[in-house]
Order: sequence, then C-alpha cells, then structure tokens
Amino acid sequence: MRGLSLSTLTITGLIVATLAPGAAMAQHDHEIVAVGRDAGGKLRMHTHAVMPFDVPESPFQGIAGYATAEVALESLLSDHTNIGLFTLDPSSDIRARLVGADAGIQVYDGLNPLAIGDEINLGHPIFHYLPVWNIFDGVIGQAYGLNFVFRDASGLYSDSDPIQLTFTPVPSPGSIGLGLIGLNAIAARRRR
Repeated sequence: MRGLSLSTLTITGLIVATLAPGAAMAQHDHEIVAVGRDAGGKLRMHTHAVMPFDVPESPFQGIAGYATAEVALESLLSDHTNIGLFTLDPSSDIRARLVGADAGIQVYDGLNPLAIGDEINLGHPIFHYLPVWNIFDGVIGQAYGLNFVFRDASGLYSDSDPIQLTFTPVPSPGSIGLGLIGLNAIAARRRR
C-alpha cells in the first residue's frame, strides 16, 4: 500500500480486526464498557471493571506515551433487570460524543484523536469497538478521565448523562522486572 505509513497500517489493521464478523460474540480478554438503556428509554453505561483502566507503554508506532486498545465499547448483550439495564433495539444508531478530557489523555477513532465534540460512531447493535486510548503526557499511577455522552442518532433513545471513563499509566512489565533485577544486584553487593 503505497503512501501509507507503518503507523497508519497498524491502526487501520487494529480497526479492521475489531470489526471482524463475530467479534461481539467472542470471548473477551479485555475490559468492556457496555451501552444499554433504562426502562424510560435513556442510554446508560455499565461496566464490571474497576476504573481506572491500566494503560501500559504504547505498543503503537506513532502513538507516544501510554496506549491501549484493551477497553471496548460494546452494546449490552443481555438484559440486566436487577439493575434496570436493558439491551438496545437493533434499529438504534449509537454514538459516543467526547464532551471533556483531562490534560494529557486522548482517544483515537481511526487514524486521528477525537477533539471535544467529535463522536465515535458505534452504529447499530450488536457492536463491539476497540478504540485506542492514549495517555500521551501522564504520571504513572495518576488517573486521567475522558467524558462521554452516548446518543442515539435514530432518536429512539434519549442521551445518557455524561459519564467518565478513567485511565492510569502503568509501567511495562519489563521495566518492573529490570527494576527488580537491579534491586537484587544492589542487595547482593551489600551482602558481600
């Protein structure tokens, strides 16, 4: 593909992989932020995960700092009557509008990060979408938030209240291991 950089191909490949048929029904090895509705027809978000979500050092060429594609936006797959959350009608057309962001964090929808007011087009249920979450200027262990309002472009459901997804940069496992090796070497020297 002439004219496309490696980072463009990496991100494009990631997007294509997340849109593969049956992805929404696959067993998940990542975190899920589910979008459903309440009994009154208002969109709501639900997750079993504990926030902030961990974000390791970026594995993506061209995306600096910390980044992950391990937190999915997904349509709720079954009713959760115990908490008053229900699946979406297949004719709904769901969007996630970015309404606020802490300094140092952004989300990629395709090749470019979203600006405040931009939307991720999640589409008709069933959807399962893995954007790239990026803390480009962050301190390990500090939480950074992105605020979204989910809306239905078809008009079937009313907008959600603003919700915040929080993320925190974490050191890569290799850097922790190297740090422990260094501490062991210092301890060994002191014992001599």
